[in-house]
Amino acid sequence: MSLSEANKATILNRVVEGDITAEKAAARLGISKRHVFRLKAKIRQDGISGLSHGNRGKRPANAITDEIKATVLEKGRGEYRGASFSHMAELLERRDGVKISPKSVGRILKEAGVYNPHRRRPRKKYRSRARRERQGELVQIDASPFDWLETGESWSLHGAIDDATGDVIALRFEKEECSAGYLHVLEQMLKTRGIPGAIYSDRHTIFFSPAKEDELSEEDILEGRKAPLTQYGKTLYLLGIEHIPARTPQAKGRIERLWGTLQHRLFLEMRVAGVKTMEEANAFLPVYMELHNSRFAMRAAEDTTAFYPCPEPEKLNLILGRRDERKASAGSEVSWHNNRYQLAEKSGKTVLLLSSLPFFCAGERG
Repeated sequence: MSLSEANKATILNRVVEGDITAEKAAARLGISKRHVFRLKAKIRQDGISGLSHGNRGKRPANAITDEIKATVLEKGRGEYRGASFSHMAELLERRDGVKISPKSVGRILKEAGVYNPHRRRPRKKYRSRARRERQGELVQIDASPFDWLETGESWSLHGAIDDATGDVIALRFEKEECSAGYLHVLEQMLKTRGIPGAIYSDRHTIFFSPAKEDELSEEDILEGRKAPLTQYGKTLYLLGIEHIPARTPQAKGRIERLWGTLQHRLFLEMRVAGVKTMEEANAFLPVYMELHNSRFAMRAAEDTTAFYPCPEPEKLNLILGRRDERKASAGSEVSWHNNRYQLAEKSGKTVLLLSSLPFFCAGERG
C-alpha cells in the first residue's frame, strides 16, 4: 500500500468508527461525500483491503504476450535490425501480423539491451519555404550515394519528389550520379505523371554547363543564353520545363530530407524482400514508392494538377535522345562516333546538307 493509500485508509477508518463526519473526510480526500459513503460500505464488507483495486496483482488483459516479445526480439536482432521503432512496428504488422506500438517495440528492445541507432536530433532552424499549391508545379530532383545493398559498395539513387505533396515520383539506381540516371527519372515521371511546370536541382554540371559566354553556339546566342545548355538542359528546354537552380542544400530541403528517410527505410525493405542485385533493386523501387507515398505523402492545397500530358511515345524518344551537333562535310557526310552518315532519298540520291545541324541518336539515355 502506498503512502497516499495508507492516508486514505486511515481517514476512512475514522469515518467508519464515527470519529469524523463523511463531509470532513470528503473535504480532506478531495472526493465527493457520496463516494465516501461507497468506500465506507466497502470497508465494512471487505475490510481495509476493499479499498484496493480489484485488478491489483492480476495480469492486464491487454498485456503483450511472451510470444510477441520473442518475435520482436528475434526480428529486431535479425532481419529488421537497424530499423527505427516506428518502421519496425510497420514491418511487424505488414509482414508478421503482429500489431504493436512503436513505443512498445522500443521498450522491449531496450529491456533486452538491443541498441537503436536512430536518435532524434534537435532540428536546425531554417526559414521554411511554403509548399507549392498544386501537384506538378515544382519537382525537386537529386541523387544520393549510399551502400543501399549493404555490400560495402556505394550506388547513387536518383530521385524526384513533388514539392506540393511530398510524393516520390521516380527513383533510379546507377553506379554514379549521371545524366543517364536523371533521364531515366525524367522518363518515369513523364510516363506516370506528365510534364511538370518546373524542376528544381542543384548546380551540378549535369544540369548547368560551366562553359563561358565565348563558347556559346549561334543557337544559344539567338536564345539569349549566358551559358550553353547541357544534354539534360536541352531536354528540359524541348519539353518546356522551367529549370531552377538551388544555391544551397537547404533550398531543396524536401528531397534532402527524403534521402534521410530512404537511408533508414529503403535498404531494410530491400533486405526483407530478398533484393540482392541492382537490377532487382530497380525493379523493386516502384513497389517501395507505393509503400512510401501511402505513409508519407500529403494532400496538396489545391486538387487540380499542374502536370501537362506526356508527349506521344515516338516524340518522347526523340526528345529524350542524346543530341550532338555536327557540321556536314563537302560530301554531305556527318561524322559521329567514328562512323560517317549520309542522308539519302528513297531513290538513293544524297540530300545536300549545306550547314551545321543537330544530329542525335533517338532513344539513347546518355
